[in-house]
Amino acid sequence: MDLATILLAALLPADPGGASDSYFPADPIRIEAEDAALSGLTIETSRAGYSGTGYVAGFDSADDSLTFVFTSETGVYDMLFAIAQPSRFGSWTITIDGVLREGTFVGASGAFVERKAINLFLSAGEHELVLNAPGVEVDYLLLNPVVYDPPTVPTATLADPQATPVTRALLYFMHGQYGRQIIAGQQNLSDVNYIKSVTGREPAMGAFDLIEYSPSRREHGSNPGRSSENWIDWASSDAIVKLMWHWNAPTDLINSQSQPWWRGFYTEATTFDFAAALADTSSPNYALLLRDIDAIAVQLKKFDDADIPVLWRPLHEAAGTWFWWGSKGPDAFIALWRLMFDRLVNHHGIHNLIWVYTHQRTHDDWYPGDDFVDIVSCDVYADDQSATMLSDWQDLQNLYGDRRLVTLSESGTLPDPKVITAYGIWWSWFALWTGDFIRGVDQQYLTEVFNSDFVMTRDELPNWRSTVSIESVVAERKLDLSPYPNPARDEITFRYSLPESAPATISVYDLLGRRRASIDLGSSLTGEVRLDDNLQSGSYIAKLQMGSQSVARLFTIIR
Repeated sequence: MDLATILLAALLPADPGGASDSYFPADPIRIEAEDAALSGLTIETSRAGYSGTGYVAGFDSADDSLTFVFTSETGVYDMLFAIAQPSRFGSWTITIDGVLREGTFVGASGAFVERKAINLFLSAGEHELVLNAPGVEVDYLLLNPVVYDPPTVPTATLADPQATPVTRALLYFMHGQYGRQIIAGQQNLSDVNYIKSVTGREPAMGAFDLIEYSPSRREHGSNPGRSSENWIDWASSDAIVKLMWHWNAPTDLINSQSQPWWRGFYTEATTFDFAAALADTSSPNYALLLRDIDAIAVQLKKFDDADIPVLWRPLHEAAGTWFWWGSKGPDAFIALWRLMFDRLVNHHGIHNLIWVYTHQRTHDDWYPGDDFVDIVSCDVYADDQSATMLSDWQDLQNLYGDRRLVTLSESGTLPDPKVITAYGIWWSWFALWTGDFIRGVDQQYLTEVFNSDFVMTRDELPNWRSTVSIESVVAERKLDLSPYPNPARDEITFRYSLPESAPATISVYDLLGRRRASIDLGSSLTGEVRLDDNLQSGSYIAKLQMGSQSVARLFTIIR
């Protein structure tokens, strides 16, 4: 056990909670090219500026290779090579643990310059990296750990000012949980039960579809039975419910062999013009819009009467235009969204809804507005089953992250929680689509995900109904401290939370146990402070002390 681990154990008398992998930041990994395994290459010393005992040259065929073997900690790394290349563009192939990647080094240089190849997640353990880079001379490989900031927790406000206490409590709980654990959800009750049978853990959230309650489906013999009542029974007083609605068009279904009535929620299966209906509030089609919303209000009211809040995600994926409610452009869609909001909230007096909007990339003008939306989500069906969905996360964070929770409302890919959280991706929840999308997932992997420390299942839900404010969420937390960025190249900032309002301090120690800095926090329940002291490169320990309670975190400064 190294000195840092010993000292951290001494400073940390009790388990601070959270995932232990996050306590120890990874160190940079640097390997001289001449120390790697060479095939068809030579070690040279004629070009000035190299480090170590030489550099590697001679990439002139596809069979030439430079093989690095190294051991890493779990984390995300920027992979850089110190190279010299005569041309402006130099192609490369890298095989890392058997997975091939390709790219280009950009920028001619007669001296050795660090060029970034890729950013990648590595699990703890030994790895093999094989490089081929025609015309490129290599001095060393550098793997720099990258630590992503956790998401900003926005203000917990609801679009409905008359939202019921339990609805507010659910939103407050979700805000308090954001960036700490991802709530596990699943579409369809039979698939919820399937996950429990395979993994031993039940999703904390059930996602259900009101599709069969659409009046135009009922007219054709559809029978939803007691679906709403079954979902209410399943939820009881602890689980979380999310509802969506594949809204079969109110009228004008094509109902042909190629476009049967039950496909009436698709644009191609109906000629219904909802924009024209909205433009004439005295028209029969406008009355049909209201009729359909009223039919769904009956079902939503059942949840309200049972004191069960609903994450309500209507009119999803509108900007894709494959559903009729997106077929007439953003203005008509926004008008329909706002009509539904007014009809359900103000006309029917349903106040148990948390409104979830489904965003789609490059379609920012479809957003109904902060006064009508509580949470922003995305639906992702990635071809690559190992996709991180980082670009989707960053897109939502850039647009809405300072104002709304961000979530993965529907997915065809089950994200790996240890990977995505390493990239700073903390969806409020995830929910896979039904059928083969969940049942086709490898059962061992499914079990790993639903038993991850980063994922909250139903048995781990606290009594969120008793949450009356964000402050009470914080009060239920254990003492917590998070340095970021970590490693830090310049300044280090500490985010903290306290279980109660009491005087607290953050002290910084070097690995010999000498105190290097101390920050008085006062008694604020949450906050962040920046360390102004100019610490030298190295690893340090920050200790948050409140009375007899303390928590410690290791962090690194790189200059």
